Amino acid sequence: YERDQENYFDLLDDVRIANPDVLYLPGYYNTMNQIAVQAKNYGINAVFIGSDGWHSPELAMDRLGGAYFTTHYVPTEPSATIQQWTTRYEASYIVPPDALATLGYEGITGRITFDEQHNPIKAVPIVQIRDGEIAYVQRVTPE
Repeated sequence: YERDQENYFDLLDDVRIANPDVLYLPGYYNTMNQIAVQAKNYGINAVFIGSDGWHSPELAMDRLGGAYFTTHYVPTEPSATIQQWTTRYEASYIVPPDALATLGYEGITGRITFDEQHNPIKAVPIVQIRDGEIAYVQRVTPE
């Protein structure tokens, strides 16, 4: 699809015909908000999965229940490092950190290495949208 596109029915028609179990949509939250409504209205019941571009307070979680996406940080991840850092951040700034704030602190989101082609290799949390909230599922480490 094109940037700033508003109507996705032409693309979704092919998806509806293919009837996939899973639909990977690595766009940003604003695009996902539109695609989610149009896909549901079009009868597409695939599980949506996406990327860190979804991680925004403006993501229409009521439209994306059951969807999964990868991100850099989840405050509910059961890691002592993340829990301690989140508490310290909130004490200093009054608001909880978001994924971008967390990326600014070295080591909090995990170790990053690079392969021979300079691609980053880093473990990432997988989250699911449940009851209008972002719920931690697990952390996946690439091999």
